[in-house]
Amino acid sequence: MTFKTEDLYSVKQVAEKFGVTDRTVWRLVEKEQLPYTRVGNQVRFLGEHMNNYLNSQGTASYQAPSQPTPSYEAGQPLTSNKDGR
Repeated sequence: MTFKTEDLYSVKQVAEKFGVTDRTVWRLVEKEQLPYTRVGNQVRFLGEHMNNYLNSQGTASYQAPSQPTPSYEAGQPLTSNKDGR
């Protein structure tokens, strides 16, 4: 995923592209990991900064963490430990 370098993105747009919540984007801002620009009273993110952030994370394409795959066979009851109890 790449962002158009000259475009400005809202918190919601960045969250959608990263596959995270708005709150996660705000956390990155609070930790000073994600630079932003103020346009009036609104916060915007420059596409170039988004690309730099992704590159600094060692990936040019962010993917949200996947859900773990259940380790059971279809039709079998779920158990809490290896001996079936």
